Amino acid sequence: MRPITEGEVPEFQRVCVETFGGEVLEDDVARFVSTHPLDRTATAFEGATMVGTSADMPFDLTVPGGVLPLAGLTMVTVRPTHRRRGVMLSMIRAYTDQAHERGDPLGGLWAAEWPIYGRFGFGAAADKAAIAFDGPRLEIASDPAGPSLALLDTAAAREVLPEVYRRARVHRPGMLGRSDAWWEGRHFHDPPQWRHGASANRFVVASRAAMPTGYAVYRQKSEWDGGHSVGEVRVTEVIAVDGATEQALWQYLSRIDLFPRVSWNNAPTDTLLAWIATDNRRIERRIGDGLWLRLLDVVAALTGRRYRADGTLVLRVVDEYCPWNDGSYRLAVEQGAAECRRTDAEADLTLTAATLAALYLGGRSATVLADAGLVTGAAGAVTTADILFGWDRAPWCAEVF
Repeated sequence: MRPITEGEVPEFQRVCVETFGGEVLEDDVARFVSTHPLDRTATAFEGATMVGTSADMPFDLTVPGGVLPLAGLTMVTVRPTHRRRGVMLSMIRAYTDQAHERGDPLGGLWAAEWPIYGRFGFGAAADKAAIAFDGPRLEIASDPAGPSLALLDTAAAREVLPEVYRRARVHRPGMLGRSDAWWEGRHFHDPPQWRHGASANRFVVASRAAMPTGYAVYRQKSEWDGGHSVGEVRVTEVIAVDGATEQALWQYLSRIDLFPRVSWNNAPTDTLLAWIATDNRRIERRIGDGLWLRLLDVVAALTGRRYRADGTLVLRVVDEYCPWNDGSYRLAVEQGAAECRRTDAEADLTLTAATLAALYLGGRSATVLADAGLVTGAAGAVTTADILFGWDRAPWCAEVF
């Protein structure tokens, strides 16, 4: 187990991408080096043969009322020839140990399969919605006093989108900070292989009094059936700092001539679309898990977010995988800020590290988790946990990493 060198990046990418069933793009090496710190890769070798890959991305994550460092686990693969030999276990062990030694309070990932990561203390903390609708059949009223809209080319989008995203993300738990290299490599870089038969990215920005307040990124897939256009608008991202802007962007996306179908595979579960359309039932929706979290330092994580009400709980956190976390903690919240410390007091609630991670961003109900047998304790303490950990916006991670 060791980090890779720059000369090993092509092999790392080949092993990773082939395991996921894809192909490496010609310009991927330079882009990888610009966005992935090589010293944060944990790679498994058998002799000189690379048999497993993983990388750890340094992010900052919006949490309720704040921002905390997040070690983003990604590109985890094991060659089919080396399954069930403990390769993945070794890479995850290296990841959690190194992140803890650095002092990262949180880890996170997008799970390829649900059963894998719970055993390592990760919990599904944020959901996503896959939505689709026929624009002409979904009436969304336009507001004459709403923001103005303009299409941007990529050069202009580079100047506008990052600042809008920065302003919007502070209000939504689960959103990641984006470096300049990340913006360029993941959002403005747009090779044909990423388009799946659709157009290059289109950028539309909404503004009020010459101040950008939101944007949408999308592709257009042209298709005809018997002389009728059945083209599709494939949304990549809708980001807005207020409701009027989100409404204007959805009204625009649903009314692009020749492209009646609109889809988005990673929308927030509380998107306004369901409430600004005249017929909610015309929207197809499928809810799935998005960002998974892992509390690497319980005290730092619990004190690093804000809470919706004041109160006190003693939490017994069961953490067999990261034993430095295992134990009881007194969480005391006053005026929304928390003090958290270890305690020998009797626990009000008992839960695993994975369950606490699922609760952490405010998108889960402690009552539901208790009914499922994942939280144990008195009913009053469960209600207190619901009040403390809840938040006013559903958590959402805007992109898969």
